[in-house]
Amino acid sequence: FLIDRVRIVSGLENLTGIARHFRIHLSPNAPSTSHTLRPLDPVILEVRENSQQILDLQIPTYQPAAFLQMQFAQHEAEWEIAEIEIYARGFVEKSTYMSNIIDFDGNTAWGTISWSGFRDPGAEVIIQTRSGTDDQPDIYWKYTGRGNQKEPVTPSQYADLKPGEKAGTTPDRTNWTLWSAPYEFADSSGAAVVSLGPRRFLQFRADFITQDESGAGLDFFEIRASEPPVASELVGEIFPFQVEVGEVSRFTYVLKPIIEGDDTGFDRLELNTSSTFLAAQSVKIADVEVEFDVEALEEHRFEVSFPKVDSRYTGLLVAVEFDARVLRYGSSFDARVFDSSRPLEVRQGINPGDAAVEFEGDRVSVATAVENQSLLEATVAPGAFTPNGDGTNDAASISYDLLELTGSVAVKIEIRDLAGHLVRTLYEGVDLIGHHERKWDGTDDAGKLVPPGVYVYRVSADADKGEADEIGTVHVAY
Repeated sequence: FLIDRVRIVSGLENLTGIARHFRIHLSPNAPSTSHTLRPLDPVILEVRENSQQILDLQIPTYQPAAFLQMQFAQHEAEWEIAEIEIYARGFVEKSTYMSNIIDFDGNTAWGTISWSGFRDPGAEVIIQTRSGTDDQPDIYWKYTGRGNQKEPVTPSQYADLKPGEKAGTTPDRTNWTLWSAPYEFADSSGAAVVSLGPRRFLQFRADFITQDESGAGLDFFEIRASEPPVASELVGEIFPFQVEVGEVSRFTYVLKPIIEGDDTGFDRLELNTSSTFLAAQSVKIADVEVEFDVEALEEHRFEVSFPKVDSRYTGLLVAVEFDARVLRYGSSFDARVFDSSRPLEVRQGINPGDAAVEFEGDRVSVATAVENQSLLEATVAPGAFTPNGDGTNDAASISYDLLELTGSVAVKIEIRDLAGHLVRTLYEGVDLIGHHERKWDGTDDAGKLVPPGVYVYRVSADADKGEADEIGTVHVAY
């Protein structure tokens, strides 16, 4: 601990019993033995002729300490210590909160988790979840007395065993998932639960890793869940799982539902992807093409509606075919389904797996076949335009795709004449991966129309991976 203050209370019954002379020693390590301790060096603080019953001592240079020693000198009269209080700054290096096993009284679809808390610079909060089908995530073992052989017992039986009979515990991987990958603390307003569902039991934990006076904490933790689920089990996969980066590819997302008991079924599928969605082509249920509607909610997220999939279709495939462009070295496709007649219920996640034997692979992520040599691809349309204000063909659109990126990139677009003179800085800013368009209306930086002729546009992107340029020409006519 970062010890910075020691409070000594002495002589409460009689002033002659005040502790008058002593020294304080701090050490980052405890002595090797607890017997016959000798005075240790160096001395952090020395007090002589103390006359106060309650004495607060500030440690001159507080430091991480695991051991404190007080050396009391010989006194002329009997003395007594009522209390020694030790105060520290900052936080313990690591602490863990683990919730009870949360019982939802039936198979439940997980939605999102959210929390409120704080995290100082230098501190970490690691939040994880796990889910199960029973209320015991661990298996308890006892030695049988025959060598190292052991057998499972109940938790109560384990508690009654003698120390030499206990063989420890192991995670129950049959009925419980392992702890999930950590949730990003910045996603506190809502992050999709990644632990397997639907299941009846859920548990979460939070590890607080601090540094000196940088601390962290949680005020509350909540989870959105729905019971009954739309399906008892949902397995999905994407095909193909390897494509050319930047090229338009046709994908098929295949979903195999197990719908039984009180499961409500579903008629909507939401697909989130880091790729660029272009168009939905078809929806098949049990290998029969059905009518569908599609809504592009964002460039990377769309929603498809179709006839309701209920218990009649349990074990049969739902296939959504669509076009998209993968713009980086890999892309994931996160799908969720829901029942439009229950709009307030959570959207149930789909677990990756082997949904269809005719499709090779069992994953919902796509990799690019070869690494693209450029960060950037740019085009202009139309190749010639007439900026005369008649409302037809008055501007050229310079389009560019940023590829193979995981963050933002600085982009600059310049227009020059054939002599190389700068005519217009059309755009200068920071963009993310994806498709972008900038319009040129045929004016220069002063806002005047340029003379007719051929002009050169240059799109440049500067990222950690390197700099990329795309150059082309555009014709201005009147």
